[in-house]
Amino acid sequence: MPEYNIAFARLDQLMPFFHVSMVTLFIGLQAGLWLVATYFMKSKLKDALKYPLLMHILRRFGICIVILLVIIALTSMTVGHSGGLMKSANPMAKAILATKWALEIFLALNLGYMFYHYKKAFKAFKAHEILEMQESLVVVIYYFIPLNLVVSFIAVYLGIAYKEF
Repeated sequence: MPEYNIAFARLDQLMPFFHVSMVTLFIGLQAGLWLVATYFMKSKLKDALKYPLLMHILRRFGICIVILLVIIALTSMTVGHSGGLMKSANPMAKAILATKWALEIFLALNLGYMFYHYKKAFKAFKAHEILEMQESLVVVIYYFIPLNLVVSFIAVYLGIAYKEF
């Protein structure tokens, strides 16, 4: 007679679910930030209203995105260790895992650089240098956020490919 494990909250099921949920939120927040920020950049609102609101939105979304990236890194380690996946003898699985970590480090560095540009834009906004502020915001909104989205989707694909090993 087969033995069934009907435990509801097993760590080997709960942590992958939590990890996938956080990755989904991470990608969704980045996509939402990109859509909202591009709308504000193209809107015809007065600069006195548009830019303070955009800076506030970037700050709030940025805080959430950084928190999610930290949670994703922690759950990645937990998911890898709980299933014994980190000890895989398959060199392809190890390469996929190393690439995923490299992409996650790249995302962290990219978020750090985005924060630098945000601070630069905020400083320019306080000094009423609208052109310099716009340049920093354009770099963040039109280049770094879409780059983060592409890298995130590649990491998701690698995560799916990694589960096959």
